[in-house]
Amino acid sequence: MLAFVRNFKTLIPKSFVTIILAVLSVIALFIRLVGDTEIIDFLYDLLPIALIVFAVLFLDYKGQTLAAHIIMFMMVFGDAVGTFFRSIFSYNFGSADFTATFDWQLFVGLIICVYLMLMIASYILTNDYKVSSLKTALTFPLLLLVVYLYFRYGLTTAIISVLPILIALLSGVHLAALALMLCQVVQTPIDIIDRIFTENGLKFTSVTYWLVSLAALYLIYLFVMAGLKMIKKTE
Repeated sequence: MLAFVRNFKTLIPKSFVTIILAVLSVIALFIRLVGDTEIIDFLYDLLPIALIVFAVLFLDYKGQTLAAHIIMFMMVFGDAVGTFFRSIFSYNFGSADFTATFDWQLFVGLIICVYLMLMIASYILTNDYKVSSLKTALTFPLLLLVVYLYFRYGLTTAIISVLPILIALLSGVHLAALALMLCQVVQTPIDIIDRIFTENGLKFTSVTYWLVSLAALYLIYLFVMAGLKMIKKTE
């Protein structure tokens, strides 16, 4: 079994792995957006998942296949196995029925999650990866993001949210890391616009809401400018 896991990545040609990641990206976009009927909700859900998909595909393009799979697992499909487990054991004796809904997303998510876990384990077991230094121009913006996430969501969420970014940085693909940083705050302008055009949307906001929103807008500006500098350097 261990030998199968170790050799799993050799069973799939590299070019086909890229195609698989592209297909998983399309599925991720569809699952995230399938229920949206309002344009504001569509944009609110589209922006972060689009940035995640960009980061995954760009990491793979740069040869960082392990990092691409880890980020796809952590930020999109990582809960699928647990969700499947809870679903198949959700039978309720009182109602004599399952409380979970068995749909195509449940089974597709399970298959994708298992694939990602096997690929990640295969790369790790064969030591097929390189680690870059964390000393980059993004260190200070990342620290600001950590502070923002801590005050807005708490310590646990801040730590969990930063892990995929650190993986992208350790892979040496800074533009992908920047996209993941941006996805943590990119919904803020949409939320502000939604509140402005919603009846009484601004009436029940708090001082905390505006403080963290202004901080998020500043971080967006900071990340966009850093991204433009990176793109300019590569031209």
